[in-house]
Amino acid sequence: MSDNQILKLNLTMSPRAVDELKDFSTLNGVSKYEIPLIMFPEGQPFEIKAAVNDSQMILLCFNINDRTITLCGRLDSNNFFCTSVNNNQIQGKPFTLYFQQEKSEDFTYISDDVKKRLSIWYDYIESILKKAQAASHVFFCRGASLKDSKIEINTYDLKAGTDVRSLTVGFIEDNGRPSWGFGNAERLDGEVLTVKPFASDPISIMKELSSGIRLIAYDGVSDITCRRMKFGLDKLCRGEAVNKRLTEFLFDPKKANRTVGENVFLNEENLLSKTMNSEQISAVEGALNAEDLYLIQGPPGTGKTTVIAEICYQNAIRGLKTLIVSQSNLAVDNAISRVMNHADIRVLRKGDA
Repeated sequence: MSDNQILKLNLTMSPRAVDELKDFSTLNGVSKYEIPLIMFPEGQPFEIKAAVNDSQMILLCFNINDRTITLCGRLDSNNFFCTSVNNNQIQGKPFTLYFQQEKSEDFTYISDDVKKRLSIWYDYIESILKKAQAASHVFFCRGASLKDSKIEINTYDLKAGTDVRSLTVGFIEDNGRPSWGFGNAERLDGEVLTVKPFASDPISIMKELSSGIRLIAYDGVSDITCRRMKFGLDKLCRGEAVNKRLTEFLFDPKKANRTVGENVFLNEENLLSKTMNSEQISAVEGALNAEDLYLIQGPPGTGKTTVIAEICYQNAIRGLKTLIVSQSNLAVDNAISRVMNHADIRVLRKGDA
């Protein structure tokens, strides 16, 4: 053991710092929020160098497996809150450091109250699925053939005159729900169902369409939407959200972390939009510096879309991603139209325009 001065600190990390730390990790098959617990285990001594930079941020420089990892953050008593991670070497004072992990920060913990609220969302998803299932049609395949790149299925037990337009046709699980769809139903002529396959080469599907197999015509849009929503909720309940504290402030914004993160200040030189006023710039800075939650309110015409576009740009040049969601497709299009032609921005548009 060295004769260095000993430090004992509690370690917490911002979501941004966790993402950056992940880039220095070789761990696979674990939640990224487990990475700090594994890389900096409680009670293990680390020989480090510590310094204070020009912004009065604390720098802790480690050598882990011959790699330099520097944690940058704030120190409050014996609590170190890491806001960023890099691989810069520093000139500092040597210390022997022990981290103490806060048990209350268990990334899998969700309170009973939050579980009850989330159960309402699960019930909502289940109600949509049941409604879609009630409008579905289960039938048998007598045989199938290809004609002009369409699949023609000879059906049994599918009522003549059934309106199959806009429905997806697919295979069915034992519980009566779709397993996966292979095409869109176009029309039903007598007992022949014409399906436009999703795949450009439907040969593999044809091999599955043997006589006697059960199929289902169902609302594919509702089914895939509900599956995705349930998948997202499942990840949230397992503590795998990008911000592991999301369940804490999702239903109670007062529990959001109100401390300033990066302490970013913008000037005209590093703005995408050079015409923003001081209030808009302040809103962008607030969003960039917020650790958990930042709300922006303003009546129509006050430049909220400009602020959203600027936040996207500022995140992008920092190597971060931004998800824009809205109840209106037009609102999303308006925001991304401000940044999509910029050389430093890559835009992925999901959904119909």
